[in-house]
Amino acid sequence: MTTAVSFKHIKEEPVSSMAQLVNHAIAKHQASMATLSLPATTAHPMSSTTTSTKLHVQNDRHCWDEMFSQLLQYQKRNGTTQVPLVYPENQEFSDWVREQQALKCNDMNGDHLDDETNSTPVLSRNQMKRLNDVGFEWVTRLDNEATWELRFEELCQYQREHGDCIVPARYRTNPQLGHWVMTQRRHYQLLLNEKPCSITLERVRRLETINFPWRIRSMPEQVWQTRYAQLSKYRETYGDCLVPQRFQPNPQLGFW
Repeated sequence: MTTAVSFKHIKEEPVSSMAQLVNHAIAKHQASMATLSLPATTAHPMSSTTTSTKLHVQNDRHCWDEMFSQLLQYQKRNGTTQVPLVYPENQEFSDWVREQQALKCNDMNGDHLDDETNSTPVLSRNQMKRLNDVGFEWVTRLDNEATWELRFEELCQYQREHGDCIVPARYRTNPQLGHWVMTQRRHYQLLLNEKPCSITLERVRRLETINFPWRIRSMPEQVWQTRYAQLSKYRETYGDCLVPQRFQPNPQLGFW
């Protein structure tokens, strides 16, 4: 019998940045998945107890129904059940989604229940059916999710340093970021045209909170004003407007 596990035994550490939050969430998910697949007599390296200890998942009927209701609301808003790994608005909800995906492992081993009792904290047949009926995505896209979160944090850092989100397509300091912002714009257009894409409404909302421009060519005046303000700041700092062509703190200004 596979022993289900609570996320509560995984040590919670304070995080100070989005990158740390992403890594923390990934470690938390991987630890839970690893523990679920271990024999009941094996001690998990991240836990001070063994998996034979009775650990309870917060999966009682009332709590589960409440989270499932939130899942339906999220799906209605975003058109998907793929909740971000790092979801500051409701991290508990994101953890619950990850927990359901992890408990799927029990079903693969033939351990899930045929009723709603809580004697063994795993998904019941009814819970499994309800999730399947709404098209719940059982696979966690850890790599894609983590990459998106890290690039988003890099974009926020770029904005703090340059005052905008107009990252050059060929950004020498961080070529991956330049490619990523182009990808977001391309997939946004696919979304508008109702074509398959990787961007979600939640990601669109988050990008718009930092004034991410979806079209660059249609906003030359805004770009010009931004660069002019940066040039004025350069003059205040250095006493002239002789910006080197390869100005390391702001390559875009040098090119402009």
